[in-house]
Amino acid sequence: MKIFTNSEAATWCNDRGFQCHAADAPHWRDPRINNCLQFVTRDKNHVAEAFIRGLIGSAEFDEAIVWLTDWPLYRPDEMAVIRRFRASIGEARDLIDAPAHVFDRQEADDCIGLFNLCIHYYFDAFMFVTNSNLIAYNSHDEVQYVSSLSNDEQQKIKTVVENYNLELLPLQRS
Repeated sequence: MKIFTNSEAATWCNDRGFQCHAADAPHWRDPRINNCLQFVTRDKNHVAEAFIRGLIGSAEFDEAIVWLTDWPLYRPDEMAVIRRFRASIGEARDLIDAPAHVFDRQEADDCIGLFNLCIHYYFDAFMFVTNSNLIAYNSHDEVQYVSSLSNDEQQKIKTVVENYNLELLPLQRS
């Protein structure tokens, strides 16, 4: 796992075909995120976590980024877990200074775990899995946005959402 600043994360994404502005993390209003499948995770965190686990586990995984964009409750116990996770690779910077986490193919479980922790803690987080072009965004509002830059993958995602009986929301075209 590597830890990146916003600028470094934007460069990483841009180099892999997901265009980002250097100063800003992707936001749910980004049309690549907003114009995809949206579903409510309220009272279904365990289902949302299983969904992400299954989706990434079945995807071709070469590398991915999990970019934390907001942690609205800022609870000390939650921040302690994140700090210790990052410290396990020697990272000492605060989350606000370096909020992006890049995982290679041997770290798929770490990637899934961090994104699912974001679901559990109601952190806003963006994830991009390069090989499958999978895009996911977790919102503190208990909504997840999941898409792929591939139409075939998009249909697979819709099937998985329906199989988990998640409430699909209408698209909010930006």
